[in-house]
Amino acid sequence: EQVGGAYGDVGITGTAFRHRDIRHQIVIGGAWDDPAEQDACIRWVREYHDALAPHAATARNLNFTVVEEDEKSDRVAASYGENYDRLARVKGMYDPGNFFRVNNNIKPAV
Repeated sequence: EQVGGAYGDVGITGTAFRHRDIRHQIVIGGAWDDPAEQDACIRWVREYHDALAPHAATARNLNFTVVEEDEKSDRVAASYGENYDRLARVKGMYDPGNFFRVNNNIKPAV
């Protein structure tokens, strides 16, 4: 997908989404009809991802990722980069109990 144009007019700290300098994003999706193909298709998606990784930004657009299963993962913080601390403070003000957590979660700052 091509991104850019007015998308890049906002500074990286102007909104939660900081990847204003990228011009393309790649979304890898796999689908299959035969359940017997599941392992091969998942392997293909993972291999494709791994092959592209050296050419990609270090953080992800979380709109296109599966909710993290590993609560210790730093993927969310890495994706927001320098914006994460500010977002965690806001989350701490409006959702200190972390009610809205079934997502790529920003943990509230206390």
